[in-house]
Amino acid sequence: MSTPSTQQQHEDNQPNPRVSGCVLDARKDTEMPLLSVKDLAVSLGGREVLRDIELDIFEGEFIGLIGPNGAGKTTLLRAILGLLPAHGEISIAGATQVRARRHAVGYVPQRHEFAWEFPISVHDCVLNARGIGSRGWWKPQRKEDYAAVAAALDRVRLKDLDNRPIAELSGGQRQRVLVARALVNTPKLLLLDEPFSGLDMPSAELLVELFQSLATEGTAIVMSTHNLGEAMDACSRLVLLNRELKAVGTPAQLHTPSVWMETFAVSAHSPLLRTVGISPLAEREEAC
Repeated sequence: MSTPSTQQQHEDNQPNPRVSGCVLDARKDTEMPLLSVKDLAVSLGGREVLRDIELDIFEGEFIGLIGPNGAGKTTLLRAILGLLPAHGEISIAGATQVRARRHAVGYVPQRHEFAWEFPISVHDCVLNARGIGSRGWWKPQRKEDYAAVAAALDRVRLKDLDNRPIAELSGGQRQRVLVARALVNTPKLLLLDEPFSGLDMPSAELLVELFQSLATEGTAIVMSTHNLGEAMDACSRLVLLNRELKAVGTPAQLHTPSVWMETFAVSAHSPLLRTVGISPLAEREEAC
């Protein structure tokens, strides 16, 4: 696993987090956020799925979005993209209109959502994502489009497989195709929905190293994941979510059992705490 990248400079420059109830949120007064979410609420089928979401994310941050099944992680990512109706304010790189916001975002959906049986090569699959939302499917491709595809495939180490049908790819290779599709438009913000699900360790490590490298270069990344250990090791900040924000902070700031117990509705004896490297004894010592 690679060592923490220079996106950690955001942590080093942060003031001590403001504690409000169980929400820890490190704010910056001197830098404009790349992504700003204010008073966001989402209801689906008459049921409230998310409420009172307030979140600022800055260039070069690698954010782990963590919560139990049904917590609203995928819903939050889709609301940011403008794929779901939502109340509140969302801005990306200063843009508030959905169409303008999408130009700055690369999105990696969960792997099972993609039509892998479609008869198309790796190269053309990534090429088809180039310029979507700005030029349309019917416009002819340009030299720079092919160069962008080559660069994206090289970034995910799939350049040698560019002519292979996507139906013949392994799970790890398919995940990298989705990442290449997200990178081909050089986004400022990368949204990842469970990118490690079902991957073997080498594939997961390759992606972690890539995401950390992108963050070092200034790309902001928001990643929903159930891989808690990976998130604790790799992410610069964590967002604990269960229909509302439970805690936001660096892994070190969230190294206390209570926020995890509340987010996941588990006891002090839950193995989940040990997964994130926390002993229930630590909280008892803090209280003394």
